[in-house]
Amino acid sequence: MNLRIEYGRVRPKQRRRTKLQLITVHLPETIIKALDELVRRGLFPTRSEAIRAATRELLKKYSALLMPEDPPAGNSISKLFAKYAERLRVAARRGLI
Repeated sequence: MNLRIEYGRVRPKQRRRTKLQLITVHLPETIIKALDELVRRGLFPTRSEAIRAATRELLKKYSALLMPEDPPAGNSISKLFAKYAERLRVAARRGLI
């Protein structure tokens, strides 16, 4: 995995910029404090990056459930799932997730 050091923190190098969308998540204060501690210790540059990393791990863990059990041939949704699964495999091989 390619890493870069930024303000004393080690971060994975981003290969390209992905447009991020803002979502609102309500979390218990204990989880927020734990996220802040991870940031304070330099494991993540921001809360958002910690949450993105956790989300990637969750999607990786449950990626098989994202695939339709028996996708119809030629269906645009099944093509989308196949494309997403391939991107997950490539990202995993590169150590990004």
